[in-house]
Amino acid sequence: MLKLKITLTFISLSFFSLMAQEVEREKLEQLQLKSKTIALETYHGEYISAEDIEKKSLEQLNKNLILKKDITLKDGKIIYPSELEYAVIKKIKPNQRAPHNPN
Repeated sequence: MLKLKITLTFISLSFFSLMAQEVEREKLEQLQLKSKTIALETYHGEYISAEDIEKKSLEQLNKNLILKKDITLKDGKIIYPSELEYAVIKKIKPNQRAPHNPN
């Protein structure tokens, strides 16, 4: 019971920390190689942080998601593509330029 409470607390805290950033959920079919994936969301609404995923690079993670390959976590657990619904990505702001004075 205690383990369940700790897990639920961790999930809710992770969710709120994600929502404090400028992020959006993107269907895995629409994911781009250059997307900044910070978490994955399962069909059950659980979030898996990208920091917990065994990967060489962010681009490699996105490639594995696009190709529907299994995802291995650092603790050895395997997440199958059929379990995942969304990638949570950090929005990339376009380069903002300083106002230009025509004088």
